[in-house]
Amino acid sequence: ETQRLQKLLDLKDNYQIEGTGARVIGRSSEAWSQTVIINKGTNEGISTGQTVIGTSGVVGQVVSASGSTATVRLLTDPQSGAAAMVQSSRAEGILRGSLIGLLYLEDLDADAEVNVGDVIVTSGLGGSYARGLIIGTVVKVDAQQGDTSRRIVVSPNDSIDTLEDVLVVSSVGASDDDDRIQRLFEQLRFRKRLEQLLVKLEQLR
Repeated sequence: ETQRLQKLLDLKDNYQIEGTGARVIGRSSEAWSQTVIINKGTNEGISTGQTVIGTSGVVGQVVSASGSTATVRLLTDPQSGAAAMVQSSRAEGILRGSLIGLLYLEDLDADAEVNVGDVIVTSGLGGSYARGLIIGTVVKVDAQQGDTSRRIVVSPNDSIDTLEDVLVVSSVGASDDDDRIQRLFEQLRFRKRLEQLLVKLEQLR
């Protein structure tokens, strides 16, 4: 337990994260639903929409909260959808969950460069998740670059099955790298691409 808490603290320091620590106290018993209950709620400032991280990266998002508990929908939930990007190439897409525990990065530009081993992080598009937090690693690329139906298989960085301690994110400090990423986004994003991704995110909510 001490080691898990230390990892959370290290992640918090590395990302300059402000947030509230919580313990997982319950899990959904339904096979098609990937949610957990944490022991912090609105009394501690927890609110719907906040990003939740484990000891190694993003695990989900708060979807409801009461006074003393909150429900977190995990990234692996089929109803989950998060705007994400490939850290190396800045290629953007939408990350979707699956019942088998893997994540799928879809809706990428056909010419976007993605390779096995690439790190996937949250892009912050649409405000659904805090920007710049690690999600997982690409383990398989279906089809070749230039194929519009290409799907990227991502292994989550944090193990959902053993999830016990989490941090509910209130804010993430801006780093020099984050500022550089933001400038690139402002220069390279096309309005049409933004609108398409935002529409898809709305449909997933």
